[in-house]
Amino acid sequence: MFSGISLLYVGAVLFVVGFMILGKADPKGTAVLAFLAGSLGFIINVSTGIVNYAHGGPGVVYFFAGTGLLFSFTYLYVGFVNMFGLDPRALGWYCLYVVMVAIPSGVIEMLTANHAGPFNGMGFANLQIIWPFIWWAWAFLWFVFFLNLALGKLSNKFVAWSTFLTGAATTGIPGFLMISTLWK
Repeated sequence: MFSGISLLYVGAVLFVVGFMILGKADPKGTAVLAFLAGSLGFIINVSTGIVNYAHGGPGVVYFFAGTGLLFSFTYLYVGFVNMFGLDPRALGWYCLYVVMVAIPSGVIEMLTANHAGPFNGMGFANLQIIWPFIWWAWAFLWFVFFLNLALGKLSNKFVAWSTFLTGAATTGIPGFLMISTLWK
């Protein structure tokens, strides 16, 4: 449930960031939303890890919390870059690091899908097979961010539309389905 809440607000950030890239939203205004979503994700992922540790829960929860923090830090970083007008190249290189984690995370999800792996029973096993593709879509989008922010490649229109479409398909829609309990 908490991951659904986080995904829903990440979808909102990606939606607004797409408009910012097109010059239709103010970077400082976008930063506020990025700070809120990044902080929410940070709180959810850290508290999940702490509660899991305190109760001797399964180690797989650390996978969720740790990889979730990658994205929480992304949004906090986006907030700082946009609020203070920082050079975005370091954020771009951080995005490449996220890509290097997202690709094998998709492989792990693929190998453990269909109720066969350690993620079985985590509340969304019926749609488990979708997660590898979500991870790889995130790897694609963060690679787009890397190319744009670190190397200055790609058109703003391409980056914005990649952000809109990937954000909706991998965060906004799944997040809404999770909190509405339609994602099981």
